[in-house]
Amino acid sequence: MLPVLRSIFCLLFCSLLLGAADDAAIAKDLSARLRRSKLAADGVSFTVKDGVVNWQGQVAIPQRKGAATRMAKAAGAKAVRNQIRVGAIAHTKADPKTFPAPKQSPAPKKFTVKYRPRAH
Repeated sequence: MLPVLRSIFCLLFCSLLLGAADDAAIAKDLSARLRRSKLAADGVSFTVKDGVVNWQGQVAIPQRKGAATRMAKAAGAKAVRNQIRVGAIAHTKADPKTFPAPKQSPAPKKFTVKYRPRAH
């Protein structure tokens, strides 16, 4: 009975140690990726626990929220909890040259179709 308990204890303890090592590896890889990305300028942060990455912060550009999730998955995360908020400025920051206001279309002209019988 004692060898069985020792084996179970060893498996549980080793899995905890390996899980911590995995978290450290994910965090190290993700930190390196974050330093090379534009997300670092937005000041977002993350935590890693049991292979799950939890993002916090605010970004100005909506696409960066998705980039954070993809970055965490690429770093080896099992799951991602993305709690990054997209700032209100992102919704009003559109460049008028890139996204011009829609033009009003002129009122349609009224026309009539006259029926002309064919000559045989």
